[in-house]
Amino acid sequence: SSVQSFIATAQISQNNFLGRGQTLSLSAHLSFGDFARQYATFYFIEPYLFDSMWYFSFNAYLQYQRYATSSFMKYSKGLSPTIGYPITKKLRINLGYTFEKIEISTDLSPSDAGPAYYNLENQGFNSALNLSLNYDTRNNRLFPSAGMYHMVSGEFSDKLIGSDENMAFRRFKLLSRFYYSLPWSFVLKFNASFGYIFAPGGREVPPSERFFPGGIYSVRGYEPMGLGTSINVAHQGNPMSPTFPFILGGNKEIVLNLELEFPILKAAQIKGVLFADAGNAYDERQNFFYIDTPDYLKGNAYTLGSGRRIHPPLGLFYSLGFGVRWLSPVGPLRFEWGIPLVKRYRSDPSILFEFTIGNFF
Repeated sequence: SSVQSFIATAQISQNNFLGRGQTLSLSAHLSFGDFARQYATFYFIEPYLFDSMWYFSFNAYLQYQRYATSSFMKYSKGLSPTIGYPITKKLRINLGYTFEKIEISTDLSPSDAGPAYYNLENQGFNSALNLSLNYDTRNNRLFPSAGMYHMVSGEFSDKLIGSDENMAFRRFKLLSRFYYSLPWSFVLKFNASFGYIFAPGGREVPPSERFFPGGIYSVRGYEPMGLGTSINVAHQGNPMSPTFPFILGGNKEIVLNLELEFPILKAAQIKGVLFADAGNAYDERQNFFYIDTPDYLKGNAYTLGSGRRIHPPLGLFYSLGFGVRWLSPVGPLRFEWGIPLVKRYRSDPSILFEFTIGNFF
């Protein structure tokens, strides 16, 4: 992957464990590079708890995630049981709990990062309850061509249920996806995602819980995890040294994606895609779409071609692009070229190529 460099995965699973219809799975994932992610997980699913319509799952994991644009790493280990119930055939409610030990470290020193260093050398326990509603009418969960999917969720982490005070937060997410079948096997897709997180008592949101959009998994044409509030920092011991951007992410996020997928070689399961993306992350002083946000608090951007400095229109970064997708024997491969219509920095490339394994939405 252009994001995670070399990726290796391994999994062993039994989909009818002991003949009871349960699923038991062990898996591991290793990737490297600036955005390395490494994890091991144990997963158990009981689709009909006590012969009822209640669903139960249990997940235990070890994980390492590197956030290259902000030069910090997150180590976590924990467990997460979930129960769910189908209110109707298309509507499901889920209640989950997460308990994890988190360590956050950085390869920057306080003198490098200055005020951006807040909360980056941190550790503690996160104990969180989450509730979600899912509405799903897709005709295929992996490769849908018709239907819709909606999800609204809330997550509550607090010292009242076992979180350390510095790890507590409240998070809310809204997700909507639509799929339309068109003539000649064309498929039109639309994705809209909104997120909001805050910490109680006016404290800072833990950096690993903030939003970092950008890249092939969200807003293509931009560096992975490269959107959101940033500040320029320098080595404080040498004020003449060049500065570099330090991405702080945001406590609010918008990601919008529109795709037109069409067949190229049906027999080989190769498809083409045209897309338009938009998105950004906002900090605590900024509002969604920069509504009622003073100009001095708005981020800067640069127009494609002229390089003129502007504020991102409606507080969003925009891109267009195209790509090729292949359902290969090892899984779906994506090769995509994104063209940023509004650059994050003047030095950003005018077209950015990315590739990875796995479906998008």
